[in-house]
Amino acid sequence: SNGRNSAARIGQPLYAPLPAFIQVKSKFDSEWRRFSLQFQDGKPPSYLEFRALVEGLHSLHNNFRKSLESARPTLRLLIQRKGESWEEKYGYGTETIDRRRNKGLSMLLPAAVSRAPKRNYNISNPEDFRQVRLMSKI
Repeated sequence: SNGRNSAARIGQPLYAPLPAFIQVKSKFDSEWRRFSLQFQDGKPPSYLEFRALVEGLHSLHNNFRKSLESARPTLRLLIQRKGESWEEKYGYGTETIDRRRNKGLSMLLPAAVSRAPKRNYNISNPEDFRQVRLMSKI
């Protein structure tokens, strides 16, 4: 290349062209929803538009209303800082793993012989990682 086009793009992000639509599979508790997301004029929806769509599909507004209806006399909220929840500290499903480990022969061994359950490492959520772009030489 002559360098003119590449010099004009310095500092501008390179985006791959978007398809006409993508398939989306979302999960809330045990409820799965599948749908297609169509891009208008090749432009993706904003995050808020996408979030509103997913909230509507999973009826999250109805869940909030049900929590208000069942809050007699007090609606109790648990507000946590990022990284303070049990799942974030010890990993999802920790309780079931511990229960499985405490069956069988380990229940018969004295406490001094049996070891404490090994905890999972604290692994950050995807939003804590910075994106790294893979570049290849041509």
